[in-house]
Amino acid sequence: MIETRSLGKCYGKRQILEDVTLSIPTGSFCLVLGQNGSGKSTLLRLLAGVTEPTSGAVFLDRRPMTVATKQTVAWCPDVDPFAPEMTIDELLAFLAPFFPGWREEKCQSLLSLLGLERERSIAELSEGEKARLKLVIVFARPSKLVLLDDPFKGIDRESRKIILDTLFDEFPGEGQTLVVSTHLIKEIEHLADEVILLGGGRLLLHEQAEKIRSERGLSLTELYDEMI
Repeated sequence: MIETRSLGKCYGKRQILEDVTLSIPTGSFCLVLGQNGSGKSTLLRLLAGVTEPTSGAVFLDRRPMTVATKQTVAWCPDVDPFAPEMTIDELLAFLAPFFPGWREEKCQSLLSLLGLERERSIAELSEGEKARLKLVIVFARPSKLVLLDDPFKGIDRESRKIILDTLFDEFPGEGQTLVVSTHLIKEIEHLADEVILLGGGRLLLHEQAEKIRSERGLSLTELYDEMI
C-alpha cells in the first residue's frame, strides 16, 4: 500500500501540491489525471522519493520512505534521461548494478517483445522506441511500486498500443502497484482500478474506477470532462 498524509510541495513561494491525503491499495492499477500544471508529475516524484515534500509524508507498506524503501520503487519520468552516445546494451549494463535483483532474462525478454536490439544507438531511437526502452528498465527490476509519468507523451499510435499491451501483460507482478499519469484516458481507462484527479495542486477525487462506472454511470473520460 502507498499512502500520503497531508502531502504538500512548494518551489519557492509557489505551491505545487497542497494537503494531498490518499491511500492506494497494493496490487492496484491507478490512473492519475489532471490538466498540465495540476501537480501530477510532482505527486509521482514525491511518491518515488526523488524529491522531498515541503509538508506531510509518503508511506510505503505503512513505513516512511527511506533509502531502503526507495529501492523497491521504479520511477519512469516524462523526460528523456538517456545518454545519446550509448548503445542500448551499454546503457543497460551501466544501469543494472544500481538496481538490486536486476533480472537479465526478463530484460532480454522485454527487449525482444518491444522490438529493441541491444546494439542500436540511443541517438537513433525514435521517441516511441525510447518510451519502450523505459518500460524495459522499469519492469526488468523487481519493485513493489511502479510509477510511470506520462508514458505516452509524444509517441505514435503503434508504440502506444505496444506499451499498453506490455502493461497489460507485465502487470501485476506479485504484490506490485502501478501508478500512471496520462492525458490519454480513453486508451488506458479499461485497465484502471483506481482513479486520482488533481486540479490546481489539490486532490479533487480519489475513487475506485468500477464505482465511478456503476454508481455514476460514467466512463473515466466522461468523468474527467465533467469535472475539469
